[in-house]
Amino acid sequence: MAASAVGARQARALALAPSPSARVVSAGSYFTMAINAHGQLVWWGGDPLGAQQLAAKRTAAVADAADDDAPPAQQRTVATDQALHTLWIPRTGRVVQVSAGGRHGALLLDTGAVFTFGENAHGQLGTGDRLPVTSPRAVETLRAARLRCHEVAAGRLHTLAIDEEGLVLAWGCGRHGALGQRSLDDALAPVRVEHLGVAAGVKVSGRVVTLAASDHCLAVTESGAVYAWGLGHSGQLGCGDERSHRRPRRIEALKHVFVVGVSAGHAHSLVLTSSGDAFAFGRGTSGQLGRAGMGSSSLPVMVELSLGVQVAQVAAGGDHSLLLTTEGVVCTCGSGAFGVLGQGGTAPSETARPILIGFGLESAAAVSAGFLHSVLVTAVRQTFTFGSNASLQLGETMHAYSSIPRLVYGLLAAEPETRTRAVERPAAREERTERSPLASARSAQAAVSALFASCLLYTSPSPRDGLLS
Repeated sequence: MAASAVGARQARALALAPSPSARVVSAGSYFTMAINAHGQLVWWGGDPLGAQQLAAKRTAAVADAADDDAPPAQQRTVATDQALHTLWIPRTGRVVQVSAGGRHGALLLDTGAVFTFGENAHGQLGTGDRLPVTSPRAVETLRAARLRCHEVAAGRLHTLAIDEEGLVLAWGCGRHGALGQRSLDDALAPVRVEHLGVAAGVKVSGRVVTLAASDHCLAVTESGAVYAWGLGHSGQLGCGDERSHRRPRRIEALKHVFVVGVSAGHAHSLVLTSSGDAFAFGRGTSGQLGRAGMGSSSLPVMVELSLGVQVAQVAAGGDHSLLLTTEGVVCTCGSGAFGVLGQGGTAPSETARPILIGFGLESAAAVSAGFLHSVLVTAVRQTFTFGSNASLQLGETMHAYSSIPRLVYGLLAAEPETRTRAVERPAAREERTERSPLASARSAQAAVSALFASCLLYTSPSPRDGLLS
């Protein structure tokens, strides 16, 4: 291809690539992570036993600083009138990306440092041991080697990171080849993913620029190529078979498109191209591949969208998918259990063709899909959640689940915390929320409920789907 054509494709890719807003929220299997307006980490949920266990954890803790000359990082767990939100303030720098995995989380600071916390039975925190960590802690191996990273991805039982040279590091559970190593053993500290960017012994030009992880992994190079490895029993690697692969393999079926984004779900994958198209592969028995009348596929298939609709971000969840368009509209498809599609109604349903959902406020800027819940962030940094709330992953305690997007408030709207100042009570935070575009968070939720019906749009269903209204 001519150099001018390649340059045009790369420019198009930059125009359609998700904005930095896409990095500020992440839905894990049982919890949610987000970045507030002050570059601080906020998370909630994470306990499958629900509110009773979480209520026992209403404590405040201050994490010890690794450097005595720097102010300590701070962590506070605050009980609002809706749920428990935990605020973590790094001792230096700002949080610029979060990634929620199965029962652990990873975050990236603007200094390039990687922090992890949560369960650690397989070494997924990269701390060199298997001990759980309740407050974010730096991955010391990376810091000691002075490695700066520019992206992280937490899988179900492992973690990935991209360093400044475009190489991929992995640690945690090696089962099914998720670490890209010849061995299937766990790695308690970061190791280089082997053979990434290598085909038939010839090194492919281009660094890895973005990636995604679940029990399988996807990586995109700066040349627009996609590589996949790990668990592949449902065809989620897109290589035309249903086998797991220890080493990264290029998805040949996508070599004629320029890929700019990927998302790894429980057993399916989504890919975004520079032209604004979305491709899906893997398990599709609930319609999560976005094509009416199609089940699972081990090769990429194009997601069916209305003519002229361009996708800006993709998010693959448990058995559902979210697509954010360039117009700020969110489309969902797949299993509607617990209202995870955000399409209203109380009965579980399956939608094979993506349907637009409405939430009555600003256009969306980012989406993320957990195992049984979904999250979206608006252009004015308001966060909405919907789906299952069994672990309080929606950020509130009033509903067991929600089939419409509900506004999250609390520590997301926190003022900058000083290093010695105690976290204020919920009443003070509620006053600050009143300076949002709506009168208050409660009136905002009322507006969502009232406007939802009038904002719900949908494409024509297939005969198999029946009526969607």
